[in-house]
Amino acid sequence: MNILMINLPYSGHVNPTLPLTRELVKRGHTVQYVNAEEFRNKIENTGATFISYINYPVHPSEMEKKRSCFQAAFDTAMSLNEPFDLLIYEMFFYPGIQIAQLKNIPCVRQFSQPAWSEETREDASAFFRISARLIDLQVMGKKKAAGMGLEHKTLDEAVVYDKPDLNLVYVPEKFQNKRESFDDSYLFFTPKQEIYGKESDIPYHKMSHPIVYISLGSIISNRGFCKECIRAFGETDE
Repeated sequence: MNILMINLPYSGHVNPTLPLTRELVKRGHTVQYVNAEEFRNKIENTGATFISYINYPVHPSEMEKKRSCFQAAFDTAMSLNEPFDLLIYEMFFYPGIQIAQLKNIPCVRQFSQPAWSEETREDASAFFRISARLIDLQVMGKKKAAGMGLEHKTLDEAVVYDKPDLNLVYVPEKFQNKRESFDDSYLFFTPKQEIYGKESDIPYHKMSHPIVYISLGSIISNRGFCKECIRAFGETDE
């Protein structure tokens, strides 16, 4: 089987997809993985063929990355003329299902975080809804979405309503909010943990204990939330 995988250049969305990539190659499938050049080594180490974005900056700033990666991923995938049997995309790159429809091939979606449904969307905090909309404005916008022919032109709507027949969710099932709102097309499991890249240079040994590590990923940054965590854990031993 000739499989096309598409993703965006963010570690939190790429790393969880690599165990599946490696396993597919191990089972004899051909996997061609579209991403930015910075992820070439990680992807090639799985045995997949790496395909670099076209029309993308060589050394993009974080803002250039946000503004360019969606269009670059879409253009690169659509420029490939060879036949594919299956397309696999990560949930953040929600135009993936549109590419599969245009190429007339089935697709599978991967979630690097808990899955989204109408119920989880309604239950989401105002911070989450606002963050999703701000991210969407930065990386896509309605003009690009219209140019790609997307039916749902915002991140939250597309993830909830544009559903393929199979969705792989890489979190333990008990961590999924509103689990009852997901049918059998959603499979919950945790891939084997792997170490990608070099070890961290953070000097933990020089810090006073206990240490609280806070991570919001590579896109969302909220100092107020970090301060709340410091206040919550301050003066405690946990």
